[in-house]
Amino acid sequence: MNRPSRNAAPTRFGLADPLGRQLWICALMVILFIGGAYALSQSIKSQTDDKLYLVTKERISFSTPPNWIGEGVLQQIADVLFVDEKPFDIRDRDLTKRIATAVEEAENPWVQSVVRVVKYYPTKILVDIQYRRPVAMVEVKMKIDDADWGLIPVDSQGVILPGRGNGFLEANRKNFPRINLGGAAPDGTKKPGNEWGDVRITEAARIADALGSVWSRLNFHRIVAASSEDGRNLYELHTTEGSHLIWGSAPGAERTHENSAAQKIGMLLALQESQIAAGAVDLRTPAELTSTTAPAAR
Repeated sequence: MNRPSRNAAPTRFGLADPLGRQLWICALMVILFIGGAYALSQSIKSQTDDKLYLVTKERISFSTPPNWIGEGVLQQIADVLFVDEKPFDIRDRDLTKRIATAVEEAENPWVQSVVRVVKYYPTKILVDIQYRRPVAMVEVKMKIDDADWGLIPVDSQGVILPGRGNGFLEANRKNFPRINLGGAAPDGTKKPGNEWGDVRITEAARIADALGSVWSRLNFHRIVAASSEDGRNLYELHTTEGSHLIWGSAPGAERTHENSAAQKIGMLLALQESQIAAGAVDLRTPAELTSTTAPAAR
């Protein structure tokens, strides 16, 4: 049996062949280069894709605020969302909840609630906000700009709203119903966005809200809190000419057989100007209530 010679030539292009080794090294380098290039391209593509889904402050918008909202409010809300200057990833499944929570917890006095947060791919977000609406001005005794009385705006829930520096409210304050409880100001710890803390303010604000445009049409001026014999809160409507009409209980707090707010407004619209001017109108009717003594204004 013949054995191969130890000095036989190496296999062509094998590892033992110097030329073969060079070719294998070149092939390996090509493979490594292609693999590295592919990995790099995928990394760049991934980073590019990530940027496509990042929402910056410029890409988030809010529902259009009404004309009584002062300038800069939306900017204040946006600043709260981007306090750490980090963009949002729109692919985050909890993003809408996180944004809604952050806006509400910021306690901006003009924000009542977040209705919804909508994501628009790839990089836009809309925050739908329910803004607070001023319905009345509360008369308080305080020294403001050489005046002995000041006016503090409230919404229909008796929440204090920012007044000073608000051009719309300052220009239109005469058009709002006034609430008078004798001039008592809110507790010193109260600030815009807080409830006033007196149920009479809340109830009077609900009356103002219910009356809406009827208020100015019938030339009313203020809502005054009064008390009845049973200790329930009753309210009067005062006109600019000084006439007093008995409204009665706040909407939702009516006594048995007392007219609802809608019925009282219907009565007001049916009254003649001369009847309103004469005063002594009791909107609480039916008849068993009209004979009661009219509450005296405080």
